[in-house]
Order: sequence, then C-alpha cells, then structure tokens
Amino acid sequence: MEQADEQESPGLIENLKEVWGESDRRGLTILLAIFFWFVGWNAMEAFFTIYARNVLGVDPGTGAQMLTAFAAMLILFAIPSGFIATWFGRKRTILVGLGGMLAGLFAGFFIRNVTMMLALLAVMGAFWALVNINSLPIVYDVGGEERIGAYTGLYYFASSLAAISGPILAGVMIDFTNHAMIWLFSAVFMLLAFFTMLKLHEPTQPHPINTPS
Repeated sequence: MEQADEQESPGLIENLKEVWGESDRRGLTILLAIFFWFVGWNAMEAFFTIYARNVLGVDPGTGAQMLTAFAAMLILFAIPSGFIATWFGRKRTILVGLGGMLAGLFAGFFIRNVTMMLALLAVMGAFWALVNINSLPIVYDVGGEERIGAYTGLYYFASSLAAISGPILAGVMIDFTNHAMIWLFSAVFMLLAFFTMLKLHEPTQPHPINTPS
C-alpha cells in the first residue's frame, strides 16, 4: 500500500515530465491524439448553434436540438463500441471512428439542408462513440495498471486543455473567415489525431485492470 501511495503522489507537472522524458513515446503519443480529437469536436460543439443560425438559417434552439441526434447516437453506441474494441482492438476501433468523423466533417461543410444535417450528425455520433468510449481505456492500456492514477490525471488534463483551447482557436479562425469554416477546422484536428494514432504502437496484450470484487 505504501508503494502504491508513493506512485500516486507525483503531481501533474512531475507526471508530464516523466511521460515527456520516457524513451517509450506511446504515452505522449496517445495524450497528443486525445488532445487533437477533443479540440476538433469541442470546437464544433461550441459553435454549432451559431453556425446553424447564420448558415442553415434556423434558430439557436433548433440548432441545439439538432445536436441531440449526435448525443443520442453516442449514448446508443456506447456499449457496442466497447465490444467492437474488444474484438478488433482499441487502436483500430478509434481509427475507424476518427475516419468516420473526418468524412462527416468534410461532408458537413457542403450540406445546407437541415434534414440531411440531422442525419449526418446522427451518423457522426455513432463514429464518435468508437473514439470517445475507448479514449480512457486505451490510455490505461498504454500506461499500465501500476500507473492508472497518473495517466487518469494526464487524460483529463489533455481533454480539459482541449476543451479550453479548441473554442478559442476556432473563434479566432472564424473571425478571419466565416462560420462554415468550423467544419474544416474540426476536420484538420481530426486528421491530426488520425495520423498521431497511426504512430501509436498498441500493446499486444493490454495491461489488466483489476476491479474490486
């Protein structure tokens, strides 16, 4: 128990330094990929209702309701995405999800029909489930059972940093272009996440995570 407490004691800065200094770059790679894909979707989520009003011509309330199709499919595919990752591997599952999100974001840039947009968001919600549901488990696979505490903190640091910086960066871009460009902004970060995940060497045998009986 004392050893476990000592391993969990380092703070965020110490854990970041440790991951950065490791010769095994898997920890840094997965955290960077997580940052990229959360920047992409958090930016879209933050500006979608404004986009829907200014480009699709619907009121903000309707725009917010359109996002519920995305959220509903995310919830519906939450459990299946975990089983899919068990069968085909988390890295492959996440790559499929990122590929689907990337295709959806490019398609969304051209769609101006509300019904088609609603259908697109629903499909994207299913692909996002493949990414989002398996984000934290693959971090555990890479970090190992003995470093669950440290990597949990680093995961939430990367995702929270993305939630802050994504809308800010997207807002700057929109100021210089237009609201439709949010789709391409998000697509760029999904593409960065995709290529970063390609570089990740997934453990052949994921570290087991014991749960209390």
